[in-house]
Amino acid sequence: MKQLLLTLLVSSALYGASVDDLTFTLNEAGTEYSVTDCNTVATGSLDIPSTYNGLPITTIADSAFSQCKYLTNITLPNNITTIGTMSFFDCWGLTSITLPDTLVSIEYGAFIECSGLGRINIPSGVTSIGDYTFDRCWALTEIEVSVDNKNFSSADGVLYNKSISKLVACPSNVGTIQIPATVQVIGLGSFMNCLLDTILLPNTVKTIERFAFAGCYALESIRIPASVTTIGEGAFMICPSLNEVIFEGLAPSGGATAFQAAQGAVATVYENYINSFGGEGTNYSGLIVSSFSSDIDDSPNQVLYSEEDFNSILTERDAALAAR
Repeated sequence: MKQLLLTLLVSSALYGASVDDLTFTLNEAGTEYSVTDCNTVATGSLDIPSTYNGLPITTIADSAFSQCKYLTNITLPNNITTIGTMSFFDCWGLTSITLPDTLVSIEYGAFIECSGLGRINIPSGVTSIGDYTFDRCWALTEIEVSVDNKNFSSADGVLYNKSISKLVACPSNVGTIQIPATVQVIGLGSFMNCLLDTILLPNTVKTIERFAFAGCYALESIRIPASVTTIGEGAFMICPSLNEVIFEGLAPSGGATAFQAAQGAVATVYENYINSFGGEGTNYSGLIVSSFSSDIDDSPNQVLYSEEDFNSILTERDAALAAR
């Protein structure tokens, strides 16, 4: 069996990926094709044709390229409108993929565990991007969006909705991020499994959705602005390095498991608001509540965490890394 697999791999490496590695399936109406499967030992670059048997190829089906670990570059043709659920799951050898202007929908987890993918460009026609699309893309540093896209935008390589009121996805290989002051929602799973260690949330953020920061192993502390009223279930679960969460306002409502598995992390709360968390020493969503006194202005426009503070944090972090 091992000898057979080796023969297949050597053969694939010699001749590279081709259309013969793909399986095409005709729709019920007999008008268009989907790519439904790919030979998992296909190697190198692959240009998918725009037609098959004289008909357009419009869809990359669910899991079509799942675990095609030896493909390195893929070009999707015009005519493709949909990339299905987990289409490119675990394509860890993939370093680049070209998406066409005809693309409309990228579905749930389409690029999960594409750990070699460094950057991706979202074309102008994309109207929907599913949850966890870029989860565990460990090399990803930049998600770019066409300026002509009417639904999404990007800033500093981070994916937002068009108005930059919701953060949709952060590339996994980003250690530090300062979020624009227009953002009100940190989206579901948007930082999940990121290599994030430093983040500044502006005092415009109102909602942190479910699993937003789950699995951020390097994150040690975070300030939650007074503007935040809701934190979803599992928002910070399995963040083992997290030791302190500073709340600048009243206790947000939301999930009882928001900080599950934080393992002794402390919720530091202004004494003015301690009762909203249940009091000193109580458990708030997995955190042990502790208070400190401060003369605090309750104005909703007060900026308690400035850019100067953020830069100071970066200086301290860099000094600590240099001392290792």
